[in-house]
Amino acid sequence: MGVIWSIPQDLVTSVGNWMYPVELDKEETYYWNRNTQIKWDKEGADELLREIKERLSPFKEKKQTLNILVIGPTSCGKSSLCNGFKTTLNQKKEVVQFFRVGRREDESYTKNFQFTTLGDCVTLYDMAGVFESRHIKTEDILSIIQGRVKFTGKIDDFMNPTPPATSEAQNNVSCLVLVLKPGMELPVHLKRIIEQIHKTAGEGELGYHVILTHLDEVDHCFKDTQNLNKLFSSPVVQKKVEYISKQVGTPPNTISFVRNYCYETQSDINSDVLFLHAFKQIINAACEQEEKRAEFAAAAAAQD
Repeated sequence: MGVIWSIPQDLVTSVGNWMYPVELDKEETYYWNRNTQIKWDKEGADELLREIKERLSPFKEKKQTLNILVIGPTSCGKSSLCNGFKTTLNQKKEVVQFFRVGRREDESYTKNFQFTTLGDCVTLYDMAGVFESRHIKTEDILSIIQGRVKFTGKIDDFMNPTPPATSEAQNNVSCLVLVLKPGMELPVHLKRIIEQIHKTAGEGELGYHVILTHLDEVDHCFKDTQNLNKLFSSPVVQKKVEYISKQVGTPPNTISFVRNYCYETQSDINSDVLFLHAFKQIINAACEQEEKRAEFAAAAAAQD
């Protein structure tokens, strides 16, 4: 008589009438930002700010603007993210409320392209949650992310973007920032937008970065900002990054986490350091994109 093996139910999965052992997660196999060295103090914040300014210096000298377009579903924290960047980069003690923030899951105060200038040569655009509309056309998505529209005016659900006048320069998007909640299931319309982002980025026309918000909801220990220095060693955070990386189809090193200022009226150094670290990744992507454009333009000119 053969031996009957008993396998715990939580270690098997079923397909039809067949049972298969579940592949157990191996510990320490996912290493998102595990080698990142950050000083979680004012010295660390000053160092990050200095690195950002140095990276932007050539563009500032050329008076070339980097356009950063922030998009994402309603209530994912786009406007709070922009407020956090403005607070941190301007070294404000009081949390900036430049971009108005909705408080309900279905509420968005962003009905047009809100924008602000940071560091003299960076323009940050907060895009309305209109991308959630099923009415928006693929060509309109491409017009926006490729900068072929006027980043002004009201936005409706049908999103008929206004092209720039012939005398106006095209607003090249240096980096598109996709803001998401960790663990969210991507709806069909958002997958369609992401598909266009990948297509445009793959053709060398767009830099992009993913920002995950609501960090304090991922792991309650991060409700206390003193625990932010545990971010890169948190198994829960690692799993969320791995999940979004697979959902969006982007490498983990193009993903950053932030803890938005939602309840606080004053900034704190640990949150500032995290904002600066995320902003540095965005600026690196934007600068690399503009350097790539310059190389392509120079190569094209050499062939003429």
